[in-house]
Amino acid sequence: MNIHQKYRSEKLDDIFCYFMKTILRLEKTGIGSLPVEFEGEEPVKGFLMLSMRLLTEAEPPETTRLILQSEYDYIVQSFHPDCGQILELQLIKNLSEHMRFDENDYEYLLQTENLWQDKANAYACRTFYGNLPPKVQKRGGYDKILSHMPEEMLDLDNY
Repeated sequence: MNIHQKYRSEKLDDIFCYFMKTILRLEKTGIGSLPVEFEGEEPVKGFLMLSMRLLTEAEPPETTRLILQSEYDYIVQSFHPDCGQILELQLIKNLSEHMRFDENDYEYLLQTENLWQDKANAYACRTFYGNLPPKVQKRGGYDKILSHMPEEMLDLDNY
């Protein structure tokens, strides 16, 4: 089993899709349309919702990092999550911070593609890639992916 097969999961895909939708809503309709609905389980769902509250309340980087790290540590110590849940929590923490404080809110997310499974890849192809700036589409080769997709398969407004 290679490293990607060991760590990929449907729950991670749900988190990846959540952040793709969040980024698109933030860019297309603004912060007032957040948070996006999430059907995950506790404590992951609560941690994700906390990260979204920190985003919508425009907390500065230092406060956001401090609160997320404290909550992460509390969850790990109190709930004794397995490796998969720890990866989910770390992903939420990292995506939240990068989405909010990096120059491009999508760059870190795109760098995690090797952990995406079918659901995240399908959403990216049908919706996310087509909403990225043309320069990013070309640089990542997403323009080629989009050019081979039948137009009726695209769902560019599904965020």
